[in-house]
Amino acid sequence: MSLMKHLFSAETPRRRLSIAFLDTGVSPVEDFILPENRIVAFRDLINGKTAPYDDNGHGTHVTGAFQKLKNPLP
Repeated sequence: MSLMKHLFSAETPRRRLSIAFLDTGVSPVEDFILPENRIVAFRDLINGKTAPYDDNGHGTHVTGAFQKLKNPLP
């Protein structure tokens, strides 16, 4: 079984799981902040910003793909 399938399988005990992405950033779009903000921390290592943003779009895309693995569409 792959790690992703194991993490989200019914047999795996439910615990809060935090994942770190080192990418181009993450935009605080509705899917990531509602009903609760799931962006726990943000740090721009190039420009020194601390408010979430994504000037390229790739980091938001990767984060969204992972979110859909956790909550697949019906």
